[in-house]
Amino acid sequence: MNSVIKKCRVCGKEYEACRSANRGDTVFRWKEVACSPECGAIYLQRINESLSPSTLTKRVRMKKESEQTLTIVSEVQQTRANDTPEELEAES
Repeated sequence: MNSVIKKCRVCGKEYEACRSANRGDTVFRWKEVACSPECGAIYLQRINESLSPSTLTKRVRMKKESEQTLTIVSEVQQTRANDTPEELEAES
């Protein structure tokens, strides 16, 4: 049987993947993504955490906050661009 060498998505170690692991159903099979059951459990936990509603809510909130920060920085930069050198010196 031909073996396929894959890289573990958790620790980066190369491992020999089992060809029978990829059956196409919806059951999680650690051999498709990890070198050991322990790394497979860590990978599955990370995926579940990334898909949880609270994590998605946090990501949306963080994205909105970063967009607001970028808007504020952009406005400050535009204001500074319009200032004369004398005005800039007076602020410092």
